[in-house]
Amino acid sequence: MAERGIRTENSAGFRRLGTAGREAVASREQIATILRNRIGPEAANLLAVPEASGDAFVWRAADGSPLRPVGELPRAEADALRARHQDTAARIEELAARIAGEGDAGRVAGHMLRLALVTPTGFRALHAAGDQPVLVNWGFAAEGQPVPEMPAREESAAATAPSAGVPFQ
Repeated sequence: MAERGIRTENSAGFRRLGTAGREAVASREQIATILRNRIGPEAANLLAVPEASGDAFVWRAADGSPLRPVGELPRAEADALRARHQDTAARIEELAARIAGEGDAGRVAGHMLRLALVTPTGFRALHAAGDQPVLVNWGFAAEGQPVPEMPAREESAAATAPSAGVPFQ
């Protein structure tokens, strides 16, 4: 069933990810601006808009469209959505690697982009807003889940390997 917002509880054992003293989820507008300017609106709209609601978040599509879990879509639609998500995520990873070599600010921005692609292991984060893939609970990780590390200052963008993608169900 499509819903205008997907509610997630903070107490579910997930940790908020961030870099340089800023949480990824709190940086959604900055991340979306980078993605929109460097890749396009589909990349910016991949990240659901988080709205704090007590100890939880309500995640909404950037355009306000209802969200449908990928598991509720017909198989062909779900497969197409997963392919679009993987393509968009790969372009974001490529951008993160490129800008990581643009000085300290680029290194931080690149790391934040990579953290934004992380969702908790086992959490069904991929949703559809029409035919747009949308992630909820992005910028969070399960306890003990590996996450991308901030590249060292001397690493170049070419030496920054993309993180392993989080499989979606």
